[in-house]
Amino acid sequence: MGDSHARDCAEKISNYLGNIYEVTGYVHPSSGFKVITNSAKKEITNMTKRDVVIVCGGANNINKNESIKALKSVIQFVQNRSNTNMIIMNAPHRYDLEETSCVNKEI
Repeated sequence: MGDSHARDCAEKISNYLGNIYEVTGYVHPSSGFKVITNSAKKEITNMTKRDVVIVCGGANNINKNESIKALKSVIQFVQNRSNTNMIIMNAPHRYDLEETSCVNKEI
């Protein structure tokens, strides 16, 4: 699950893993971390230690000077999901901005 940076990731992971695993993607373009993590709470509740959730986001929070909000959302999300495995990706660079932009430096 993630913001626009996660687009097509579920398909690529599914193609790589084959039919052995079920892969589902949740993409919320231009969304902050709270929206991303709230979107699939019901589905994640039913997951077990045999499942993995990959979360990619945060660049939009950083763009809005809300890095602390994103970090708090991540911590809260992970603490409340001890029933399954979590992989939290680093906030991806904003490729629509210059590499030297203050947002990309913060990321």
